[in-house]
Amino acid sequence: MEAADEREPARVRDPMAETNLRRLIDSFPNSNEKVDLLNSLKRTLSKYSRRNLQNDLANVSLQNFFESFPVLDEEEMGLCCEVIDSLFVAFTHEVVIENYSLELRQGLCFDHPSIRLVCLAELKRIPIELYEKFIFEDESAISSMIHLITCEPLQVGLSAVSGLSRIGDCNNGTSCLIQNHLEELETAMAKSDVIRFRFYEMVMNVAAANPRNLPVIVGSGLIHKLLNELFEDKKPDILAQMNCLELLTTLVQTDFGFRWCSDEGILAKIENLLGTIGGDSILAILLPGLIVFFGCLAKIKPGIICTQYKLFMSSLFSTTETKDMTLKGIAMETVAQIGAPADGKKILQEYAELDGFIIAIGKTLEKASDMRARALNAIHHLLMLKPADHSPELLTLTERWFQLLGQDAFKTIFKFCQQPFENFRLAAQKVLLSLAYQPWGQQLMCDYPTLKEYLLDRTMESEQEWKYGKFKIVEALVECSFTAEYFGADYYQKLVAHRDAGPNYIEGESSVDPEPS
Repeated sequence: MEAADEREPARVRDPMAETNLRRLIDSFPNSNEKVDLLNSLKRTLSKYSRRNLQNDLANVSLQNFFESFPVLDEEEMGLCCEVIDSLFVAFTHEVVIENYSLELRQGLCFDHPSIRLVCLAELKRIPIELYEKFIFEDESAISSMIHLITCEPLQVGLSAVSGLSRIGDCNNGTSCLIQNHLEELETAMAKSDVIRFRFYEMVMNVAAANPRNLPVIVGSGLIHKLLNELFEDKKPDILAQMNCLELLTTLVQTDFGFRWCSDEGILAKIENLLGTIGGDSILAILLPGLIVFFGCLAKIKPGIICTQYKLFMSSLFSTTETKDMTLKGIAMETVAQIGAPADGKKILQEYAELDGFIIAIGKTLEKASDMRARALNAIHHLLMLKPADHSPELLTLTERWFQLLGQDAFKTIFKFCQQPFENFRLAAQKVLLSLAYQPWGQQLMCDYPTLKEYLLDRTMESEQEWKYGKFKIVEALVECSFTAEYFGADYYQKLVAHRDAGPNYIEGESSVDPEPS
């Protein structure tokens, strides 16, 4: 459990602070200058060390604040909530739950977003065992959070979604939510489309939290309501379907959620949606969401997704001809995610369509658009192969993929490394990093004019991120056992000295800056 005095640096104790603090709190309800008093209270709090706050004020009454809420104006309410939040953060979690549970419940119920957010923040902050104790001692907190999910502003609703989602981590929490509060949930969900999807998000968070939660949520019928919206074919709401896909991703990324969706035929039905799109311009809006959905799964289960869901893979590779830049970018990133790990590279090589896809990525580098940065990032992921994953098969594969990018691919990438635009420059540096880890890549680098000078020239990178990006390339070259073979022993020693000096070394300085984390 996180100790409270580790959550913020301790401050020096003022011997008069405790007396002043209690006096200010006690005098708050009758004060005619509440803003001045609250500001004074904040200054006094700043003089307190956290440890002394815990020791001296852990039992201070906050009821004077909470009972005054109805008569406070906006400025007073805002300052008051700042003070309460400072005290909640300073106290140990145990003290907050033991001494201020009543205030937390009052805050959840009071009709003002500032205090609601303070109380929800504390419920998200406390350890799960204390959260469990709080909600089960008085289940009105569950009802309060259900109500808050329906409330505005948006920050309150979303914070309540996060707060109530934690019930999925409690023993019997999901059963309690469904058995005792299902009617409340369904009534609240009926208020509007926006609110309904807030509850779907909470439900998916709970279902995905633990294997024992899923059967309870399925039994409630709430997941099936979401699936009915996803597979609606008479009057489909495309925006609702896109939201359903995004929320369902939370569940299917867990092993038990994936098994359930697969066994129930849900994944097959989602893939079939790809086949229904065809020339329907309305349904085509759903295509990026479907590719993202399967792409997320393919990243963690490439073997299953890429071999069993052929329609997805076909749709993915067919995007090379699309004029929809959003869809093309998503497809590019999805293929890169699949091919990032060594196993993913082996799976992708089985698809003949991949060659055309990589050729299209290479052509993207030649066009004046922001897609070039996404293309560079995709190339980095597809080519990255650290020494631990080296095999003759994979090294040959990554070299062939690079060659598919075009005859002048290295020249183009190196030019991006010298552009003043951060998104291009950093992405291109990542491509050089992926090349630095491979013998054929080092040969390309070694043969290219000015590349060696570029790596050791510290004056070229004016931004910190650019310095780190180039420094990582040098680190990679030093790390590889074959670098001296390609660059020569003398240059390799220069790389070692450059690495040892750190990324921020300035010639003539005696100190060495720390390396990036």
